[in-house]
Amino acid sequence: MLGIEGYREGKWVLVDSADVVAHVFYEPLREFYNIESLWIDAPRLQLEFEDKPPAQRTKITQPAYR
Repeated sequence: MLGIEGYREGKWVLVDSADVVAHVFYEPLREFYNIESLWIDAPRLQLEFEDKPPAQRTKITQPAYR
């Protein structure tokens, strides 16, 4: 993973993993910027999503050794 931008704002998140760059938009911004038009010739992938996001994992802490 090279980087993630925009996560805190949550309206446009860019995830750069070197081989793949993903843009995740809040719907009104996606319509406004229409970046799909920049990549009109790129192949499209249909992704399947679950209705609910996976449950958040709880952080496991190591016991302190004395």
